[in-house]
Amino acid sequence: MSRLAMRTFAVRRMRPGPQVWYSSGMKYPSLSILSSTALLAACSSFEGTYSPDCIAYSGDRIVLQDGAFTWDRFTDSIPVDDAGNPMDPTPEYPLQGSYTEKGGTLSLQTDGGQPLDSLYVRRQNGKYFLLTRDQVDRLESTGDVPECALVLGGGDDGG
Repeated sequence: MSRLAMRTFAVRRMRPGPQVWYSSGMKYPSLSILSSTALLAACSSFEGTYSPDCIAYSGDRIVLQDGAFTWDRFTDSIPVDDAGNPMDPTPEYPLQGSYTEKGGTLSLQTDGGQPLDSLYVRRQNGKYFLLTRDQVDRLESTGDVPECALVLGGGDDGG
């Protein structure tokens, strides 16, 4: 193995303590691998179940996990058909598919290939919220999270 290759991939221990990674062409130690790992860990911190941040009798519940989503709707009203039989109030739900995140914007696509409106992850007062474009606009204009916005891991979802 050449000296350059050894320098590029070798882990050097300068003194007892943490390992320092070197990249080719760099004069100083780079913590890029550690930074990338921390960034990836931070990116997934918005994943989980989002439900309304209020007592809601109908609304959305969205689960984000490992690039996949499940979007369900709930309600306390149950429609009935002409014979009085209960019907599913949201027959098109749950939706399932995949998402990508870039700069807090989630692009969602159903398993059937249908793109959905983008959603936006925002952190406010130590909580993660999943907002629509209109809700982001309200947040940016007023500084307040819109009432009953979807919040990560919380809310009294009423479901």
